[in-house]
Amino acid sequence: MDMNELFSEKGMRTFTADRRDVHMQDASHYAQLADVVGRALAQQAIQGDKHGALSRKVRAWKVARHLRAMKRHSQKAAAASEALNAGYVNHVLELPQRRANAAAAKLERRKARPAVGSGQAAVNSLQQSLGYFMGNAVTSGSVQDRAPEYLDAQVYEYPMAAGAEGQGPRTVRDFFPRQDGRR
Repeated sequence: MDMNELFSEKGMRTFTADRRDVHMQDASHYAQLADVVGRALAQQAIQGDKHGALSRKVRAWKVARHLRAMKRHSQKAAAASEALNAGYVNHVLELPQRRANAAAAKLERRKARPAVGSGQAAVNSLQQSLGYFMGNAVTSGSVQDRAPEYLDAQVYEYPMAAGAEGQGPRTVRDFFPRQDGRR
């Protein structure tokens, strides 16, 4: 294959499809070989086996597992060839169009944004903030006139713990020891 052909969409697709097919075919062969080798070795007795069928099965599994690993690696190689094509399309072929779309979207956002010098955006933002601070709902850029709600000014006496009835309310000064010359 010509190396320059590889850097086209059709050339990359052809190359990766060919590699994927080869790796999947190899994986199929490895799976068949693992099955044949495992079954053949499970039937073959070797002199000195102490546990009979169990020794044969374990030996067959130990040998066939390498072929199964080869099958897994071939499947991963097939998936990697598909990932190569997807990466080439995503990072090389489609990149200029995505960049053009992003630049057009950025230009549209700039056109839709109000001019900085008008100050209307700042006024709207401050009105909205004022509405939140005052506890008023903001609807379509205007603050609804509603009197703010305050807590009751009456002090609520919490019940005292048992044995503390005669002490009266405590102040901050009760928590800090007095020093010489200071109140």
